[in-house]
Amino acid sequence: MSVVALTGAFSMLALAENYSGKLLDSSCIDQQKKAAGCDASSATTSFAIDVSGKVYKLDASGNSKAAAALKNRADRADPSKPQSKEVMAKVDGTEKGGTIAVESIDVQ
Repeated sequence: MSVVALTGAFSMLALAENYSGKLLDSSCIDQQKKAAGCDASSATTSFAIDVSGKVYKLDASGNSKAAAALKNRADRADPSKPQSKEVMAKVDGTEKGGTIAVESIDVQ
């Protein structure tokens, strides 16, 4: 790889940020115009994340990654343990215009 290509690759990586917060149902928020009562569930297909009161939508790739992560979430493995309604997530990605282009997501 050339120095220019490596510089470009590293500059793209430097733009990624970390977002931690509550995972929400973006479609619900669009309908209700508020985040309250719009917790993400296994039926959610369009996601958002509430980071300290600021809500960011996830891009199409992020929606797919969030849905897969939610279905594989740790507390689903033990049926005797009640699944918490509130879903917390850590998202790595780049925000533009209120939407995060998701590189990775970890759902707790």
